[in-house]
Amino acid sequence: MLLRLREQTQALREKKSQRVLEKIAGWPTFQRASWLFSYLSMGYELETTALIDRSLGSGKRVVVPVISEEGKKSGSFLISEIRDCLKELEIGPFGIYQPKPQFVRPVAPTLLEMALVPGVAFDRNGHRLGRGKGYFDRFLSQLSPGCLKVGIGFDFQMIPELPHESHDIPLDVIVTDKRVIWVS
Repeated sequence: MLLRLREQTQALREKKSQRVLEKIAGWPTFQRASWLFSYLSMGYELETTALIDRSLGSGKRVVVPVISEEGKKSGSFLISEIRDCLKELEIGPFGIYQPKPQFVRPVAPTLLEMALVPGVAFDRNGHRLGRGKGYFDRFLSQLSPGCLKVGIGFDFQMIPELPHESHDIPLDVIVTDKRVIWVS
C-alpha cells in the first residue's frame, strides 16, 4: 500500500485529494461544524491543506496534532488550534508539520464535531490501519460520541477487511476519491 502511495504523481495526488475534499465540504455536517480536526498530510498522504485553509476562511476553528518529546515516548499527541498554515507551522517530529511552539493553543478533544484522520488502509467496517505507533487510536478514544470520525484516503487504500481488536474505535465514514462509505 505504501508503495502505491509513493508511486502516484504529485499532480494525480492533488487531483484526487481535491475530489475527496469537495465531497466533505458539501456535507451539511461539515458546513455546520464549528470545530474541525485535521491531520497535516505528510509525504504521499491525501493532501489536507486546502480543506484546512477553506475551513479557516469560512470561520471554522481548526485543530491539528502536535507531538512533543513526551508525546513521542507515550505515543500520543495533543491538539492545537491553528489560524494560519503558512505562518504558524514548522516541521516537527517524524517530518510532519505542526504548530511552532509559540502558536500552540491546546484544545480539548471533546470540543470537536468532526475529525479527519489518515490511514494506510481502510475497510468497509470503519477500521483503519495506521503506521503502527497508535497515535490516532489513542486520539479517537478521546472524542465525544457526537464527533463524526472521517477516514480519508485514496480509493486503492480500501481493502475488504482489516484485522482489529476490541479497543479499536471504528470510523463513521470513509471518503475516497471515488466513493463515500458510511459505516452502519
